[in-house]
Amino acid sequence: MKVSHKYPRVDRELCIGCGNCQSCCPAEPNVFEVRFDRESGEDKSCVVAPEACIECELCERECPVQAITLIANPPSF
Repeated sequence: MKVSHKYPRVDRELCIGCGNCQSCCPAEPNVFEVRFDRESGEDKSCVVAPEACIECELCERECPVQAITLIANPPSF
């Protein structure tokens, strides 16, 4: 039986760039990074190391605007 890995996905429309996901992520390397988004002109969280996710769900719980969800398929970059 194959166990599927879950990957974090950030809804960039909802993200306020607070960095909570990056601060609380225990994975090494960190799954998240806050970067300037040219399109919106604001800081937004980005998934930079999806394979490092340990599926602890802290990022989902700590996001104040519920912009992060874990999904079964890896995000496309």
